[in-house]
Amino acid sequence: MSGPPAWARQYVGLPYRDFGRDRSGVDCWGGARLVAREQFGLEVPSYVGAYAGVGCGPTLAAAAERRALAALIAGEAAAGWRALWRRASGVPFAAAGEIPGDFLLMRQGGVPCHVGIVIAPGWMLHVERGLDMALDEYRRPHRAPSLEGVYRYGG
Repeated sequence: MSGPPAWARQYVGLPYRDFGRDRSGVDCWGGARLVAREQFGLEVPSYVGAYAGVGCGPTLAAAAERRALAALIAGEAAAGWRALWRRASGVPFAAAGEIPGDFLLMRQGGVPCHVGIVIAPGWMLHVERGLDMALDEYRRPHRAPSLEGVYRYGG
């Protein structure tokens, strides 16, 4: 497996900011969206107002909020998104066929509500609450079990 592209380093360390959509700070969706636009020319919807008040992972007060965000992400697949792979399909992840610019949907706190963007085979950029944007190997044992789906935006 090759490493991440050199351009990815410019995103490492971008700070986490709730509903952030620019280099001053990003949430997971905003970070993936920023990279998609700047590196792959994809104008992915912002969704900034669609999940206000909803978060992800153990910081959420209610499981209902996690389910709401998961439903938003899953529901958007019909609006310009194409699912390349879903865990629920039973097809092994190795058959996902992801390419740079595809979005990875991951579980946090048992709910699919976190995204990252593929930047090279096996590599993604993502950001989480309390952590700056980072490179991560999504096929590694610490990350692969949380993968829920791979999506490609078609505009």
